[in-house]
Amino acid sequence: MPPSAAEPGLFFIRGSPRSGTNWVGALLNLHPHISCAGEFHLEHIFNAKHQIQALRWQLVAQEPVRSALDRAFQNMLRECIEAGCPGNPGTRWMGDRTPREMLDICPGGSFFWIVRDGRDVLVSWTRHLLRNGPELIRVVVPEHAGRDAMLSLAARLAADPCLFETDPPALLSVEPWVRFFAGAWARRWRSDSGCAAYFDSPGSTSRVLRLRYEALVADVESERANMYRFLDLDPSLAMPVSRQTRTTPACRELTWQAYFSDANRRAFMQQAGAALAEAGYAADGAPAPADAVRPEPHAPERTTTASSGALSTASHPARTCSPAHPSPAAAAASQPRGPLPGGR
Repeated sequence: MPPSAAEPGLFFIRGSPRSGTNWVGALLNLHPHISCAGEFHLEHIFNAKHQIQALRWQLVAQEPVRSALDRAFQNMLRECIEAGCPGNPGTRWMGDRTPREMLDICPGGSFFWIVRDGRDVLVSWTRHLLRNGPELIRVVVPEHAGRDAMLSLAARLAADPCLFETDPPALLSVEPWVRFFAGAWARRWRSDSGCAAYFDSPGSTSRVLRLRYEALVADVESERANMYRFLDLDPSLAMPVSRQTRTTPACRELTWQAYFSDANRRAFMQQAGAALAEAGYAADGAPAPADAVRPEPHAPERTTTASSGALSTASHPARTCSPAHPSPAAAAASQPRGPLPGGR
């Protein structure tokens, strides 16, 4: 929702884990009228609210209680973000940078959706998992996706911290994990793109700015200027990017090719090749066109569970975003869903 004389506006940064949500938040924080503090993960409460409201015999699914619960959630959303974001008298926008799925969590809100090549996301997320050790792997990687093999690989990395520098393909040597993640990334892409398409439609009061990680790396100044303008702010007031603020594109390399074996390329493309093409990414990793992140709406096909990151074929009841008979895009925007594996 936009700012007013009484309170700052709210914005939300969304994208897959390791796709640049933290970087976008840091870039926005360079502007004196913006405060973006961290990850609130309020989608868990949002999903629970709509799951119980979908049970029409429940009191909270009937008016006037239903509307009262909706208002209470929106008030809680604002209070939490305002409490978590350090502000000053000049703050006009406060934001949440949770790397989770696109949802119409705040009707009238402003959303930044950042997309990154799923193969680079896999490389970055796998390195993160292995560096953080067994506890995170046990939470994120299901048994059928190669959990035991990932635990063994983490032990190898602990014994040899330079393992992936001397043997890059070892990073993705657990093929069941590659396949699992690729499928999850593809489903997230289609779900998020459907929500973004709904935000563009006349039936939505929310709006979205599409960002591409690779474009940020190539021209961070132009991209961040567009981000400030999206919030009706003057880009010239923002501080410069710097290493101190962790906002420079230095060391943000796009290196998935170095880690993928031919077998892994085939495995990933089997699970996510169509979604990569829809997102504008070529099979050989060629740069995507600037306008590629504008697909047709897709309703989500499956969900992921928030507790373990495992994919589930069960669908959750959807909240309508329009008064009656929502379009597939509206259903995608309001469908309670879970994160990609691990969701951070």
